[in-house]
Amino acid sequence: VWDGEKLDKVYGDKREKTGDVVGTWYRSKADPSQLYLKTVVYDNQTGEEQMELHSVMHPNKEERNFRVEIWAFDKNRERRSGIQISAFAEWGYLKPMLASRYGQKVKVRSGVDCADSGGKSIMTDALDAHYTADQFFDAVLMQIKQEGIDCKGEIDYKSDVEFAVNIEQDIQLPEELASKIGQKTLHISASRAVSTDPKGRLISTADRIFGELVLSTFYRIHDNPARCEYWEVLSTGLRVAGGHQATLIRMRLLRLLSEEDIKEQLAS
Repeated sequence: VWDGEKLDKVYGDKREKTGDVVGTWYRSKADPSQLYLKTVVYDNQTGEEQMELHSVMHPNKEERNFRVEIWAFDKNRERRSGIQISAFAEWGYLKPMLASRYGQKVKVRSGVDCADSGGKSIMTDALDAHYTADQFFDAVLMQIKQEGIDCKGEIDYKSDVEFAVNIEQDIQLPEELASKIGQKTLHISASRAVSTDPKGRLISTADRIFGELVLSTFYRIHDNPARCEYWEVLSTGLRVAGGHQATLIRMRLLRLLSEEDIKEQLAS
């Protein structure tokens, strides 16, 4: 649900209706015993069923592998399994998951109890074969800065241990939406405040869109052995450290360890 008051600040009098807006409406049901997942997508305004997405995993115990079967039903109950469904499955979740696991040199675990940091976290295995704790702290910090630059953001250094990445962009709107609200672009104002504790090897970020806090992230780099602990806090205050967060850290490690391999090859 999108906050109507915040939408009014962005669109002003160009909105047809005020109040909260349903942005995404779906219901999912998982059957772990059958390795089956069903998701029903509804129309945001009418609640009418628009699509059913189905997936089931077929394990082969002898070959020690499995396949994923995916299909959909449109609102007319016609079964769909063409290129659009295939592309959605391939790029929506299969490739990101495989990319984060293929050739992963360091294992990443989710939902690890970390009482000294206040709850469950993502935790990597030892990183000592690739980085010291201090080196990894510096590498993560540099990567966060580079991500801001890649998004055409400007870095504003507040102090030796604090900086902000500010992004101001005009995003092209789809023609239908542009004609409806009377503007071709939407101006996006986003920022990421970064605070660090080099001695404690702590990094925290606070992401804001139009000045509203949407997500906070926390990195804690341990020593002996060098490991990375990570968790997120949603705008509701809920701490999360599940599969999605683990995938983000796997992708971060994949880039950092690949860069380290290149440096070693150039030095040899």
